[in-house]
Amino acid sequence: MNTLKILGLCLVWLFMSSSTYGDGRNSSLESLRPITVYKSPTCGCCEAWVNHLKSADFSVRIKHPENLDNLKKTLGISPPHQACHTGVKSGYYFEGHIPADVIRHFLEESPDDVAGLAVPGMPMGSPGMDVSGRYQPYEVLKINKDGRSTPYALVSADGIVYL
Repeated sequence: MNTLKILGLCLVWLFMSSSTYGDGRNSSLESLRPITVYKSPTCGCCEAWVNHLKSADFSVRIKHPENLDNLKKTLGISPPHQACHTGVKSGYYFEGHIPADVIRHFLEESPDDVAGLAVPGMPMGSPGMDVSGRYQPYEVLKINKDGRSTPYALVSADGIVYL
């Protein structure tokens, strides 16, 4: 059998054997897409968050835009929800020091009316901000497409509670 036929059969098998999200997106293919992280090239806490994502088996692509504020504006991330870096995956944004487990949980839900998640500021103990040994419990906010936010998860030293 020639290589092209084998490749074609493999692709057919991949599409047929994988599950789909409620909106028809292929979950196996979606999991292969990297999260694109937009950050400053000199920010240490952003790099630590990227390393956190990689250690949780996320594929990560890093970009250093000339104007990160313009990117946030284009994505519709309002100033009260902003942090130092922005991740984008599957049509959603992930603003700030969000734990990889929370991102994975959110992507499994794949809600239609939500633009993304945000952890405004830089809470001590969050991924990328866990250098001092201190921990500050914090909320992960769900940002609806209309700009309204609601608590999505509470993160503490004891774990994550989804709301």
